[in-house]
Order: sequence, then structure tokens, then C-alpha cells
Amino acid sequence: MAIATVKNEASEHYSKDTGHTENLSSAEEEKSTGVKRKATGVEFVRRSKRERKKAQKMPFGLQPPSQAEEKAIAQALENSKKLQRLNSDIAVDTAPVFYPTLEEFENPIAYINKLREEASADQSGICKIVPPKEWDPPHAKLNSFTPPDRSEKTFITKKQFLHRLEEGIYFPEGKRYTIKEYEKMANDFTQAHLSAMNAAGRLGQSSGKEEGDEANDRKSDVKNNGEKIEELSATPEELIKEYWRIVEKCEDKVAVEYGNDLDVIEYGSGFPVRKDLKDTRESYEDPDSNHKEIKFKRNVSLKDGGGPDYYESCGWNLNNLPHWPGSLLRNIRGNYNGINVPWLYMGMLFSTFAWHNEDNYLYSINYHHYGAPKVWYGVPGDAASKFEECIEKMKAQRVREEKDVLQKLVLMTGPATLTAANVPLVKCIQNPGEFVVTFPKAFHGGFSLGFNCGEAVNFALPDWIPFGRDASETYRKSQRAPSISNERLLMQVARNPVDLDNIESCDILIKDLEKTMEDQRRLQKELSQNGITNIVGMPGDEDSEEYDEKRQCHVCMHMCYISALVCSCDAERVVCLRHWQNLCNCSPDQKCHLYWYSLHDIEDLILRVRMHRKKLM
Repeated sequence: MAIATVKNEASEHYSKDTGHTENLSSAEEEKSTGVKRKATGVEFVRRSKRERKKAQKMPFGLQPPSQAEEKAIAQALENSKKLQRLNSDIAVDTAPVFYPTLEEFENPIAYINKLREEASADQSGICKIVPPKEWDPPHAKLNSFTPPDRSEKTFITKKQFLHRLEEGIYFPEGKRYTIKEYEKMANDFTQAHLSAMNAAGRLGQSSGKEEGDEANDRKSDVKNNGEKIEELSATPEELIKEYWRIVEKCEDKVAVEYGNDLDVIEYGSGFPVRKDLKDTRESYEDPDSNHKEIKFKRNVSLKDGGGPDYYESCGWNLNNLPHWPGSLLRNIRGNYNGINVPWLYMGMLFSTFAWHNEDNYLYSINYHHYGAPKVWYGVPGDAASKFEECIEKMKAQRVREEKDVLQKLVLMTGPATLTAANVPLVKCIQNPGEFVVTFPKAFHGGFSLGFNCGEAVNFALPDWIPFGRDASETYRKSQRAPSISNERLLMQVARNPVDLDNIESCDILIKDLEKTMEDQRRLQKELSQNGITNIVGMPGDEDSEEYDEKRQCHVCMHMCYISALVCSCDAERVVCLRHWQNLCNCSPDQKCHLYWYSLHDIEDLILRVRMHRKKLM
């Protein structure tokens, strides 16, 4: 096939027209972990590769573990604990807690950046922010799962076997619930488990009171359909100890269900949503619609209650924060679920958000709308490699090893294991009305102490830029497709660098763009030296999922935003320039270097940022 043909094919290809029990039997457990995912009837198709994380299927060629393997895994875990002499009651440092003034609370991006610069909050990995006493948003139930359309809407859960969380097994699907059904199930489970704890003498052990007195203190009368019933309660410390007893010591078999990654466009955000933001989100669903830019003021005051529209327009509303002045994520277009469109989380006692760091190593912020507290653990980003080494050692001690357990959000291990490996760790308890911020690359995980509702989203400050490059390199090595294109985001920031409000931020971006330009220059030279001289400039960039999937490297899954290589033998097979040798065995004259941005284009962007930097001096 002539090279003219592959040029035409390439241009055409990339054309713009283009239920819960305390005692689970082994049989029940094996049956549950083998459940296959059914179609869920998703109603929305969005510009996002980051859909709700689905229940995982067993990899091709692998079968569920046999009873012998199950015993071997459990024994290996038990042996590793004995060797390390783990102490489940080990103390963990408390994560930093901050109390912004009304003035500081006006601009969340500026305030979080201040915490990083002046209080070194990022050195803990996570921190908690307690809003001023004037903060009193409308109850989340007025906005999420609201009647008449959403109150009967159901969501699928993930079933988590607490006693197997250290194995990193796949989470199968649980049941489907309405919000009322889930709340009742969660509350019933809490009472059943507290009753079991009370009967076993695990409630009130540290109070110092006479036996029997504490148990009576833990009972309260509540009305149920006019009848008084006794309801037990426990302290956070007792529940934390109970959780790790199950997870680390595997003394009981316990399963819970977690309603995670629920799309707020479908189920409703816990915050009120501005009409122009709703309209913009809807416009992304229609490829023929014009997308309006969303504009927010930098500072929105809460003084005197903030006014009737305050909670729709403030930056602490998680629908707004990714688009807030100073957040680099406002430079991406489209609805990216969980990144610039929040996710809801419905939790119950011991439901677990397993150890992970954010997609693209972004910042994240989580708000607790209502219900029981959540327990958080955090590892700072600069200790991420030490954390990963600890997890690798855990995997090596197993008979049956699962791949990428951190990426799949299925593994939870506790303070005993991590501190034994000298991994720095902090803990915080998040109550309703409080925010938890996670910093770039920081690993975090935790669990709920009862029924609750939370909401979370990502954002990015300029100091994130090096972490974004780090994430991109890590994903390429592990052949993981990124949720967003790092190159697209940063080049868009460079076109309109208003979110870079100091010289340091400009220098960070300039350094990254220069590295990109150097890489492209070196790789293009390498192509030329190896006889690949056919070059085609492509039409302007199109920000659509379908278009991006066409230019995803077949080797490393990198989205080839700047340039790519194709061959006449298969115009649909694409590789990034870094993997030009892995494209095919055809002669160089059959291959074609495609580019969307030239070296000159990148150089112009660097110059634009330098000019902006000069204005800040």
C-alpha cells in the first residue's frame, strides 16, 4: 500500500466527523465472589474514561481459588503477621485539622494552597477542614435521591468481605437498593453487629466502670412505629478496634455492602447545583451543542449567611470546586465522572474505601453530608514508594497473587502492617459537615462507622504539575490508560495561564513543557535516523472520547495528544513515538509520523507562559 494511502486513511480515521451476615460459610462466600456482573442500564453516556468502577471479573484463564488455596492464603497471611509481631492497638498520629476564618473560607483554592505553603499540610498526605460555624448548607437529602424521580432510583453495591480485605480479592456485586432500603439495611446491620459485640464483651472494655453499668449506658430507647426498642451504641475507638480485629486477625467472617462512585448527574448531588452548570453538563451530552464557559468569582463570602444563592455559588460546593479560579481542572472540557463531576458514596458500618491514590495523582476533597463518622488513614505522597514496597511484600507472601490491587481499590491493610514497615501514617475521624483533603500522590483509605452519605471530587493546583507527569510515566509503565490527558490539560493551561498567579507556578509549567518539547525533539530525530520521514500534520484537536481512543498507544495506553505513528498495514494501530519500534515489521517508508502539535507550537506555548510570568514580576 502506498504511503499516500496511509496518509489518507490516517486523516480519515482521525477526522472530526468521526444482605449481610456475621457468619458466612465458605460455600456462600465462594459463590458470592463468583457472581458475574449484570447490565445496569446506565442512562447517561459521558465524555469520560472514568466510569463507576465496576465489580471485577476473574481474569481470563483463572478460576476461583480452591479450598486448599484458600487455607494456604489464610495461613500465609497469619504467618506473616506472626513474623512481624503485629500490634493491632498501635497508636497512629492525628492528621492536621484546620479551622478557616470567614475571610479564609471565601476562596477554597487559595486556602488549601495556603495550608500547603504555610502549614505543610501536604506532608501528612491528608488533612481535615472544619468550616466556620456559619456554614449550614441545605440538607443533602433535599438534593440527592430526591422525589419524585430519584427517591425510588436504585443503585448497585459492592460486597466487601472484611476478613479478606488484606488479600486484595475482587469485590463482587451486592444487592440493588433504594436510598431508604439501604439506610434500613445499614442500620439493622449496625444493631446486629453491636449486639454480637456486646454479647462477646467487646463493648465498654475501656470505660473503667463496673461490669453491667457500661452496657446499660450503651442502650437508648428509640421509637419504631410508636413502640420503644432498645438501641445499642459504641464509641469510635471501640468500632475502630473491632474493624481491625476482623480485618487483620480474621477472627470472624463479616460482609458489608458499599454504594460507591454514584454519579451525581444521575442521582443528584448533595449540594444545590447552579443552573448554568447544569446546562453546561447537559451540553456535553449533545455533540452538536455549544459549550458555555462556567464562570465563578474568586471570593464568595459566607458573612451574614452568604445570601440565598450562597450554597449554589460558593467554592466549597464540590460541583463548583474543580472549575474554581486557580484550579487547573477548569481547563478541561466535558463531564469526567469523579474528577470534575462529583461522586456520591453511601456507606454503612465497616464499608471500606480501600487504599489508593487519586487518578493522575490529583488532589481530592471529600465532604461528609450526614450520618455516622468516617475513619481516614493517609500516607504522604513522598512516602508512596515505601507504601507500595510494603504492599509488594504482602503480595509476595501470598500463594495466589492478584495484580494491581492498589489500582483496583480492593486492598485494605492496617496501621500494624504499615508502621512495622516504617511507612509514615496519620489518621482522622471525619464528622458530618467536615471536609477531608488528600494531596497529590498521597495514599489514603478508611471505613465508615455506620450509615452515612459523602461526596468527593478532584481538583488541581499548579504544584500538582510534576505529580501529573509522574503519574503519566507510571501509567505508561503499567499499561494503564489515564483518566485525563496530562499533555492536553497543561497545554490548555499554557494557552490561557490566568490560573498561574505567581512566578513559581509559571516556572513549574515552563519546566514541564520544556521536558515535553525535548522528548518530542529527541524522538522525532530518532524516527528520522531510522528512515521514517513521512510526516503528516493533523487537523486541530478534538476533545472527545471517541477521538481520543483512536489515538491511544497500543503498547503503553498513552493518549497520543501531540504525535503518533501509524503504518499502511493497519491504519487503526497506533503507537506513541516512544514505542515506534513496536508498531510492526513493515519497512520505514510504509510508516507515517502524525502530529497534532509541532515543536514550534509547543515553543509558542512556552513563550506565552514566559510573557505571563513577566507580568507577575
